[in-house]
Amino acid sequence: MKELQKIVEEFIKTFGIKWDVTVKVHPGIRGCQIVSFAGRSPLHEILINTRPMLGQNLFDVAHEIVHALFAERIDPLFSGVMFNPAHESQVDHSMRFKEVEIAQAGIDIWINRLREEHYPGMMLEDVDAFAKAVFPRIMQGIPFEQTGIVALAVFIAESHGIGYGCSAIESRLEGKPGKKVRALANLFESLPNLEFIRDKDLQKLQRLVQKVAQILEFAIRPRIVEHETGYHVWTY
Repeated sequence: MKELQKIVEEFIKTFGIKWDVTVKVHPGIRGCQIVSFAGRSPLHEILINTRPMLGQNLFDVAHEIVHALFAERIDPLFSGVMFNPAHESQVDHSMRFKEVEIAQAGIDIWINRLREEHYPGMMLEDVDAFAKAVFPRIMQGIPFEQTGIVALAVFIAESHGIGYGCSAIESRLEGKPGKKVRALANLFESLPNLEFIRDKDLQKLQRLVQKVAQILEFAIRPRIVEHETGYHVWTY
């Protein structure tokens, strides 16, 4: 845990994180994830599963720290999915929440671009690890759910960006799921960089999530609104 904390502190320094950061071991999750809390005492909470060898977690930890940076410099919505509380009582809210969460995963393109600027070569490690994990599933013809379709699209877009050979995987993407992966990958490759200007970047995020939801054929058109608390949240 001490070694992990040291690594986290290095990333915090590299990316200039200002808010407090806590790290908690959580064996029930895959890899790691972050939750950012704005307010009087802003905080980032990193949950990490340390069962794999620590080195396998490094690009994931750096990825989450960039989420923290975006939360601070743009808006906490870049660190996680937040909804208008009025939706919580709706019967279909859990399904809609999941759909927006899946559609918002395209943020990873922006996250990993900035990570690569500070740690060149880390994206190669990331896509290579993904390819080794997913290739056996594709060879066996195991179908991918919507989450996997987005993850494959991010992988292909990033592979193209760094010249990583992924044709063996692309050539096996067939049918309607394959068309969705290719459409999303094209979208992700064309994303303009963020400007760290709150209103403009929130607009880019909204357009991205709406387009991903459309490609995945979700029956929602998510919009970002400012809640009475002053926070930005999703509504649909």
